[in-house]
Amino acid sequence: TVVDFGPGFPPASVELAGAKTPVFTDLPIRKFPPGDYRLKASLWEGKKELARREAEFKMNWNWEAAILHNFEDVVDLLRYFSREVDVEPLEKAPADQRLEAWEKFWKERDPTAATRENEAKDEFERRVRFADAYFSYMGLPGWKSDMGKIYIRYGEPDQVDEDQSGMRNTNPFTQEEQDRYTSNVTRIRQTGHSTQTWYYFSFRRAFSFEDVTGNGSWVLRPPFDGRRF
Repeated sequence: TVVDFGPGFPPASVELAGAKTPVFTDLPIRKFPPGDYRLKASLWEGKKELARREAEFKMNWNWEAAILHNFEDVVDLLRYFSREVDVEPLEKAPADQRLEAWEKFWKERDPTAATRENEAKDEFERRVRFADAYFSYMGLPGWKSDMGKIYIRYGEPDQVDEDQSGMRNTNPFTQEEQDRYTSNVTRIRQTGHSTQTWYYFSFRRAFSFEDVTGNGSWVLRPPFDGRRF
């Protein structure tokens, strides 16, 4: 008797020993791109179909599928995580060796090589998952948003200030610079939109975002490198 799991899956040949016989097979679902899927299983005896069952399931984003199907995006994510990372060897890896090159890339950067955990890789993956979960907007993946890019690069802010009134200092110049070059620009400008400022004290950075549509489309405001103090 043959159990056919549908296109993309090898049929499983089994001997039925009673009223119910469990059948197991390995499905390469980690290689599937994210999306909705339908699994169809048919039970055949010769050319006669004895039974059929269908079930729907959803594949979320995972690294193996991303490397196989969206490798350029994966490399871009590494650039967000650390601008000093040399991704050229990874970029040049042949398509059939990308997964192996990915594992090698992180093995070389494991801060505790003697343990099973790779803290650098784990933190990178955590930041990407967080960005994708919290900063997505209107079909734009969270890791492609301005907030997502900053979060992946610097991690959790040390402090977050939010102003929902629309009144916020959005002038990137210091008072001294303003007095010298931009005396006609007011220090406080009313934007009419909510703003957030993320502070990273150890990096000496502060990034301001403005919700330009009022619906969560947070846009990074200058200075874009976050050099505030």
